[in-house]
Amino acid sequence: MNRQILISGILLSLSVFLATGCAGRFYHIDFAKKMYARYDTNGNGYVDKKEYLNLSLKRFNRSDRNKDGKITKKEIENNRFAKIMPNFVDNYFKRNDLNHDGIVKKQELIKQTNQDFIKADKNKDNKLTLSEIENFRMQMRFNYLDTNKDGLISKDEFKKSNYYLKNTKDKK
Repeated sequence: MNRQILISGILLSLSVFLATGCAGRFYHIDFAKKMYARYDTNGNGYVDKKEYLNLSLKRFNRSDRNKDGKITKKEIENNRFAKIMPNFVDNYFKRNDLNHDGIVKKQELIKQTNQDFIKADKNKDNKLTLSEIENFRMQMRFNYLDTNKDGLISKDEFKKSNYYLKNTKDKK
């Protein structure tokens, strides 16, 4: 019973959090639509696996400062998200360094991106809608905040995220 109340409270808090725009530009619907347009490069109304992969590769190439086809921790520390999110670098490597050698190679990123596409494609039609992408991104954010991986975001975990929230608000 207490667990259900806690989960309901967290979901309600997240809903209010998102609905009021407190999450800054990352959760704003206009931002989501702009991001979706960046994925849907041919403008056909959905994102296929190739488009999804191409955007990931663009990000990879931007982070690969010395253009050797690999990303080191030093290179990813220059990523804009690394500057505003605690543990971004560690989380990036946990997700993408599939052989755990301390380097993310382009092939590892391709494999992880393909796995992400499959997870995000809930109806298994090989097309991602705005809703599917945003739901997947929301789950990723939840996983980021749930640092002890118990399926819940505690008050302490939420408080630690304030650094993230303070530094991602739209600047006017």
